[in-house]
Amino acid sequence: MGENEKTDQPPADDSKGEQETSRGRSEISAVPFVIAVIAATVVCCIVTQSMSPTSVERRAVLRLRAIGRCQLAYQGTNNNKSYGSFEVLKAAGYFREDETLDAIIGGYTVDWSVFNPGPPPGLLCDWILINHFTVVAYPRAERSLGLRTFAITEDQVVRVYNPVGGNKPDAVNGWDRAP
Repeated sequence: MGENEKTDQPPADDSKGEQETSRGRSEISAVPFVIAVIAATVVCCIVTQSMSPTSVERRAVLRLRAIGRCQLAYQGTNNNKSYGSFEVLKAAGYFREDETLDAIIGGYTVDWSVFNPGPPPGLLCDWILINHFTVVAYPRAERSLGLRTFAITEDQVVRVYNPVGGNKPDAVNGWDRAP
């Protein structure tokens, strides 16, 4: 038969093929939706984990240790062997220009104190031990539920305030060691 000749056979029913193709297209179009749902679930899990009290506290402890190392580095570079305030360390390049004391430890308010009296008159011994610094990280009021208070001093030990354990708020060196 030629190309233009008619046959007595009815045309083929393509509705079944169209249904299978349509179903295949809907399954394919569902794949991006499933991938988006999985991705959103993973992101939610990561965000929830990063905002948990344990992870916020872990970052606070690590940041306090870094502050302690900055203090030691700064002390080693100046003739007075003094420690620096946040502003002094920032000016010396230990912190980024855009960092602020209010935002240096996420979820915490920071109290930073330095005591560098210098050598007493007439004393001919090493006076480095007279210099002190204390950096205390208090949980911010809006984030305080479940967060603990941490601190570091010139002995480079990060401590956690434990009032149940008998710690006194004003005796940071007597607080428990942080994990």
